[in-house]
Amino acid sequence: MRIAMVTNNYTPYSGGVVSSINVSVDQLQRMGHDVAVVSFDFTSMHTDDPAWVHRVWSPIQFMYKSNHMAIAWRPYTQMQSFFAHFKPDIVHVHHPFLLGSVAATLARKRGIPVVFTYHTLYEEFAYYVPLPEPLVRWATACLVRLFCKRVHGIIAPSKAIAELLRERATYVEVIATGVQRDFLPDANIPLHHHGPLRLLVVSRLVKEKNIYAILDVAHKLTQQGVAYQLTIIGYGDEYDALHAYAYQKLNLSHEQVFFLHKPARAVIMQAYKDADLFLFTSHTDTQGLVLAESMAAATAVIAFDGAGQRDIVKQGYNGFIVADVDAMATAIAQLDTKRDRLAALKRGAQITAHAYHPERAVKRLFDFYKRVIAMQS
Repeated sequence: MRIAMVTNNYTPYSGGVVSSINVSVDQLQRMGHDVAVVSFDFTSMHTDDPAWVHRVWSPIQFMYKSNHMAIAWRPYTQMQSFFAHFKPDIVHVHHPFLLGSVAATLARKRGIPVVFTYHTLYEEFAYYVPLPEPLVRWATACLVRLFCKRVHGIIAPSKAIAELLRERATYVEVIATGVQRDFLPDANIPLHHHGPLRLLVVSRLVKEKNIYAILDVAHKLTQQGVAYQLTIIGYGDEYDALHAYAYQKLNLSHEQVFFLHKPARAVIMQAYKDADLFLFTSHTDTQGLVLAESMAAATAVIAFDGAGQRDIVKQGYNGFIVADVDAMATAIAQLDTKRDRLAALKRGAQITAHAYHPERAVKRLFDFYKRVIAMQS
């Protein structure tokens, strides 16, 4: 099968969408399929792109809130040329705007089925647009609803998102993203640790990820006398502000809280393996792929409630979903005194992660492609 994946976000971006695409592309190629990724030309310096990545020429390139941005030249014409050359059997779009909208329009004109992964609660990001937020939220909701009606099938990363989407579309399937092969479960990771609790965050450091709440948790743990080490790995426009909040406002020590800015992949993988608990405070994620990655490394999760957490965090088995900062701090403090309980959670986390093996996840994705194509034949 020839599969075109169209995304507004790709390298040099990193994060859940890029990880999801890379997992799918790698596994689909292992299965013998021809896959192409189409995205913007963000830097004009993509010499290390694999042959299957196609960049839409974008002469205007700039940074906005620490993110690469690009404006393409005649994207419809460029995409038309790509479709004529690649001849996809199905088009998989990862955003409802910009390149996603162009690709969906072209595919429908050519009679090619289109599927869409609903990665993001788009209305929750209205504050990024420099216009009145209520207006942006309303317009975004309308545009996304219309786009959902234009595609032939929608992939929801979690059950909660599927319930939302069934009000907007007729064919929705829940397919969680698999973890990248580097993060597959390793049975050799020890489950018991007797030193200070090792807490981990891996995230974009942006407003919607709510990282300030984790620092508030750390402050409460310090006040309670809990021995811990918190490592925050990520990048984003809140990086400096989070530093100031941790060390100047809350007076947390550098021995307690470490920031690692966009480290090498190997460092992130080792951090997952070294951690006891992964902390997650976002309310807007549709899946939270980092939760599966952390569990694969035998790291239990304590998370605030949200659509992306409910499918993977099983209360008391691989972690806990908690209501607020106080509840998160209490759960961590209790596990500090019950290390056997923590080891059991870590074991449950690693067992859970087997469900996110890329072979299993991408087989479900490919079966979905086949059904959508058959429905349009």
